[in-house]
Formats: sequence, C-alpha cells, structure tokens
Amino acid sequence: MSAHGWRPLCVFAVLLAITAATPIVAGSEKKASQPTLLTLLELWTAQDTKAEAAHALLRRVTLRPDTNVGFPASSRKDWRLIRRLANDEPEIYVPAIGLYREAHLLAVRLRDSRAEEALRLASIHLLEQYLSRFRTQDRGDLGARFFISFAAALRDAGELHLTLDLLDEALDSDPENVHALHAAAAIREKLGQYDGASVLLRKLLRSRSDPEAQLRLALCRARSGGKKRAQQLLEDLTGKDTPFWIRAVAYQEWSQLRMAAGDPDGALRIARKGHNALPSDESLAVLVAFLAGPRDSSAQSLISRLTSRATGTGLTPRDTYNLWPQGIEQNESPLDEEIERRMPLLVQALRERTEQSTN
Repeated sequence: MSAHGWRPLCVFAVLLAITAATPIVAGSEKKASQPTLLTLLELWTAQDTKAEAAHALLRRVTLRPDTNVGFPASSRKDWRLIRRLANDEPEIYVPAIGLYREAHLLAVRLRDSRAEEALRLASIHLLEQYLSRFRTQDRGDLGARFFISFAAALRDAGELHLTLDLLDEALDSDPENVHALHAAAAIREKLGQYDGASVLLRKLLRSRSDPEAQLRLALCRARSGGKKRAQQLLEDLTGKDTPFWIRAVAYQEWSQLRMAAGDPDGALRIARKGHNALPSDESLAVLVAFLAGPRDSSAQSLISRLTSRATGTGLTPRDTYNLWPQGIEQNESPLDEEIERRMPLLVQALRERTEQSTN
C-alpha cells in the first residue's frame, strides 16, 4: 500500500490538518468549533473516503503561524495530548506522525506552500519527540523512513535543499540506512557537492554491492578531479551483468573521459564497444558518429539509420540516472504497515481519555 494510494488515511490526515488551523468566520471574532481528534478518527473509520471532499477540506484550511514558528498554536494542543497519551504507550506517536505525513503529501501535490511548511514542521516536531524520548535501533530505522518519505515529497517538488536537510536527519536517526545514504548522495551530486556525495556512496558500497551507487560514485569522482578512479569504476561496470541503463551511461561517461584526456582514438574505441554491446541505445550511436567524424562512412550510415527511426517516447538511460535512486520507493510500504499496525493504539487511547473526561 503506497503512501500516495492510502486514500482513507489521507482523508483523515486532511481532517486532522483542520484541527491545526483556526478558520475565522467573516464578521465574527469567534473561532469556528473544532472537532476533536477522536471525532475525526471515528469519522474516518466509519465512512468511505471521498477524495473530492478531502481536497475541499484542505482548501478551507487557514494556517496562521504562531510566534517564531510556522504552525498555528492550536497544533500544540494536539501535541500535548499526544505526548500525554504517549507517556503510557510511546508507539502512539507513530500513527500521529503518519496522519500529519499524509496531509503533508496532499499539500505538496496541491502546491500549497503554507500548508506544506506547517504540516512538515508539525510532523517533524512529533517525530523528534518520538526519537529523543524513545530512541532504540528499531525506532531509529522507523524515524529514518519517515524522514525519507518527507524528503521524497519535497524532492518531487524541486526543493533540493530542504530535501537534503531531511535526508541528513534520516542519517542522524539511522546512519546505516542505505536508502538515506543513496538519496542524500544523489541530492548532493545535483547540488554540485561531489566530495560529500562520494563519502556517502563509499560508505554505502562498503555495506553492499550496488551498481547504481558505483555509477554515481564514478561520476562524482570524475567531476571532482578523481578521473583515474572514475575510469576504473566505469570500466568495471561495463564488464558486469548490470541493468542496461547503467551500462549505457557507464560507456558514455568512460568514452567522454578519454576524450577529455586527449585520447580521441580511445574515446571512439570505447564508444564503439558500447554501441556494439548495446545497439539500441541511441546516445551511444550518436557518440560514435560524433567521434568518428563526417569522413567515416560507417558512422554516417549510422546517423542515417537514426534519423529515419521514429523518435522514442520512453526514458533514456540518462533520464533514469537523473531520477530518484532506484529502490527508494521500497521505503514506503514498510512505513505504511508500521503506521497501520499502531493505529488502534491511538484510537483506543483517545477513546479511553474521552470516557475518563465524561465520568
């Protein structure tokens, strides 16, 4: 069950976001009545989801920042309640964080920057409370998964610096998390922080074999002065049984490094080798034709075949490289399962507290 596909939880999360806001009724200074967390939870569990209603509810949310922070003061009431409940059962934090996370995902998709910031800060506040008070190895891994999930949403929105901040938090929570290591390295690479990315990738590769991480390390080394080591890594990748797109990019980069080193014959030899091994990759075919020059009849024949071929609509190997590292989506399903497994704890605690307050 993916984070984006969990529609019932998303609906409740949006409703929960309403409790973190204080809508003002026109012509009145009174606050609109706010449903309790338990009321919202029972509404969510008793009725089918309505995506249209969820979006309408989020649009009605008016977030008014409190002093020095980006979330409304009413959120603190929710946090105090959750913290009191968590004194007896700390795992209550997990579904609470999950609910804010789902509202945050919706805010990102709707490009509501104020809601995104407020819900992100609220989520991280609860997550930091959970980790600081109840830190264990298992909870460290769970904390890292939450941080990666928030980072993924912001990365998709193009917020690379915020994404990196969250991934650094993930690594503080679980320094060995391979998804956080790879994702943080990929973002540092995009930001031109090649040495920092290389440190993370080397750490990842010490723990497991990962051709994509090796390719990323090769490119980072090539762009930070380590061209000899980069060529070794690239040559090694071309000789392995690795995914097509990884070998294609490896051949391209290896050839271009030889060209930059003043060895056009070597560059052409590598490009031809790559094209022979991966004849369907158009980028390698173009590279061969470019390096061979207009006097090479075989290269010109290759160009003619390319221009007569219908343009493809799929991702190129370079496109795939520029995406979020492969396998990061595997972070989401275990996280969803942990949230769902702990949800009854929050429901029961809220019901017991309501019963106590009415007696």
